Amino acid sequence: MKIFRLVAGLVLLIGGLYVLVGEHFAGTSADATVNARITVVRAPIEGVVSLAVRSIGARVKAGELIADVVDDRFDTARLIDLERQLDGQRLDGKRASAQKLALTQARDGFASQLASYQKGRVGQIEARLAEARAPKMLQPQGCAKRKGRCVEPTS
Repeated sequence: MKIFRLVAGLVLLIGGLYVLVGEHFAGTSADATVNARITVVRAPIEGVVSLAVRSIGARVKAGELIADVVDDRFDTARLIDLERQLDGQRLDGKRASAQKLALTQARDGFASQLASYQKGRVGQIEARLAEARAPKMLQPQGCAKRKGRCVEPTS
């Protein structure tokens, strides 16, 4: 009877150890809790996750694909964002063209004003020169200048 108790105790001890060791090394337990190391994997987008088919407890190497995330809304949102940027660039191009046209017209206007001013100024200077030369031409030949007046020469 002592031997029977000893054998029964050893069998129960070995069975208990077997269960404990098995639970410790297994990926899942009998009550559906994970006993393995857990790594949280996050994606920068929302979407539907499709996992690669793996057996429980399979090892994964660094860089190996374990899941794929597909988000249809993300692609649409990115497309809308790119279209908005394209429209903004087109508007900037039109605005730059309009500014270039306005500046070209202003430059042409200033160039015509400059030409008109130069022509007018040259005309003024020529008129002053002609005015300054005119008294010498109208002065009689026998007239001698004294103190800014024309005095007839005495013979």
